Amino acid sequence: MDQQLRVCSKVLELLREKQIAPLGLAGTVEEVRDVLVQLKKNRLSPGIFVINTFGAKDILPGLNPLMGEVPALFLRRQLFAGKSGLADIIKADASKSATTMIAQGRGTPRLTAVWPYGSKNSYETAKYAAGVLFRFLQDGDFTGIASAAKAAQIQAKGGS
Repeated sequence: MDQQLRVCSKVLELLREKQIAPLGLAGTVEEVRDVLVQLKKNRLSPGIFVINTFGAKDILPGLNPLMGEVPALFLRRQLFAGKSGLADIIKADASKSATTMIAQGRGTPRLTAVWPYGSKNSYETAKYAAGVLFRFLQDGDFTGIASAAKAAQIQAKGGS
């Protein structure tokens, strides 16, 4: 599978190595529903959604109602930023930096960060994301993810 499509799989693999569980991986809205049903059966709820917007334009609108107010990290392939559909459901909050965003309009307000990545640095982005997500899952402080977006953006500039 093309590395740019595997960025979320790599994040999942790295979090599993850190013994974070349960973790779900879904490629369709139906698969997300299935993961959420399994979590609910075990009296669990998601801590964060990590979404690779590359090739996900058709499913992004269907994800929003399933995500509720759960924080989200969107991984956006730089070359396809305008075609991912992310701009249709996420709009920058003028009172915040461009890296901390809130879903508005058709979207549900939630803590959101958008990290760019390129085809040459998708592994490094996944590795960096796994570390930041690990800390978030331990302390619940989203500011680490939001502030790390700037570092991810700097990394991506060299890797498109």
